[in-house]
Amino acid sequence: MKTPENQRQLDDLVRRLATASPDKVFVEWTTDRQGYVDTTYQLYLRNEFDLGNNEVYQAGYRLGRRLQHQHIYCADAGGGFDYDSLVAYAAQHHQTEILTDLNHPKDSTARLISARIGAIYSYYQSPPGHTLTDIIISNNTPEVIASGADLYNLVYARVGEGQEYPGADLTSDFYMRNMRIYTNILRQIDIAHDKAILVYIGSGHVSFLKQIFSSSLLFEVEDVVALLKEPY
Repeated sequence: MKTPENQRQLDDLVRRLATASPDKVFVEWTTDRQGYVDTTYQLYLRNEFDLGNNEVYQAGYRLGRRLQHQHIYCADAGGGFDYDSLVAYAAQHHQTEILTDLNHPKDSTARLISARIGAIYSYYQSPPGHTLTDIIISNNTPEVIASGADLYNLVYARVGEGQEYPGADLTSDFYMRNMRIYTNILRQIDIAHDKAILVYIGSGHVSFLKQIFSSSLLFEVEDVVALLKEPY
């Protein structure tokens, strides 16, 4: 991230995100790290803290300073995710192929998932020259966002039989984590003041969080692709 060209691309990304004029910026660190974020962000505002090689620093802190915000807000939440137990169950019940068949799909559901994955990763096999903003745009198209839930809803959820639901339970754990993320954000919103917020978070969360936020009467979800493509 720290090469001159990547720093230029980060500045470009942040300038584009800043045009949304969010009143609060939320990042993917758990709320128990808020004290650390408060301290290091204030040091950064005084040019006394070098940004580490992490999107929270490089995008979140940088965006906050550009917006002249005094705080960056943590939103992530913990949760159980016992994937090893899911793999063990699949092996014991001859269902390992559900988890591993995406490269050579035999059933129609696996073929659907494989097609989505192929469409996503073909972008990264294109000729060089794509910027960080281009990659963020590619990760936020409707097709890619929809595919973000496939692993949980169409792969993990299929593991199990009879009254045993290890895949559904694992998927539920991730739903729960995203509901907790939403709740962490909701707890820090000032409804009387905040008109817009920006959540900078890993792409695996986006399909789940968009669904949760869209179902709340307090929020409208905007298209980040349109925002990033706008000239500034």
